[in-house]
Amino acid sequence: MAQVPATDLKPANLVLAMKALADKNDAVAAALIDAQGEIDARADPDDHPETGLKSQFQQAKAAVASQFGRRSTEFATVSGIRY
Repeated sequence: MAQVPATDLKPANLVLAMKALADKNDAVAAALIDAQGEIDARADPDDHPETGLKSQFQQAKAAVASQFGRRSTEFATVSGIRY
């Protein structure tokens, strides 16, 4: 096990190390907020009520159900699609 130099354990050095760690934690928190904003921006087109993928899948399932019936193998195939 490596020994820590005695100068690293002085109160002033420990305070500096704690401040550096707190600054890095703040940077990570800010990066996570930015990343979540980007994730939400990318998900918005998928969740759009008229043109999003979720809406398109629901419309396709409804079209298959009305054309072939809900007990058909065609509907069974598309009904398993979860979005």
